[in-house]
Amino acid sequence: MSEIEETAKKSFVEPPPEQSKLDMLTVLTVIATNLIAMRESIQRIELELRKTNELRSRMLEVPDKPVTTEPEVAKPESPEATEKAMLLFPTDLVEQLTFTVEGEVVKIKAKKYLGTEVFAQAARIVSENGGKYISEGKNSRFEIPLSKLVG
Repeated sequence: MSEIEETAKKSFVEPPPEQSKLDMLTVLTVIATNLIAMRESIQRIELELRKTNELRSRMLEVPDKPVTTEPEVAKPESPEATEKAMLLFPTDLVEQLTFTVEGEVVKIKAKKYLGTEVFAQAARIVSENGGKYISEGKNSRFEIPLSKLVG
């Protein structure tokens, strides 16, 4: 048996001296106190997380009115402009598009993918009426200046 093994065996078999027992008791008391403090901290953090999750849930609820990042500008000619823009397109194509007046243009967006031929038809109509296509990913759209439609 090696010297290390003999020392290890003695430490398990022989009871520790009285001073060691007191030191161990002190250490265990400190550990218990720290564990209690940690449990209280964890409970406070858990409460804060619940509050945060509740607030986040409220923020993610669908609002009654859609939130817009751009301010809405009411224009008296809006219905007239969108109607004139719609009249430029065949009925079957109008059903695939949305028309809104924003700023000084009528924005025309596809409700779904148009396909090559239908897109080309829409682009031709917009171009013939002084408009253009803006490619911005999901915000891609056609725009026709109001001045070309109203007046």
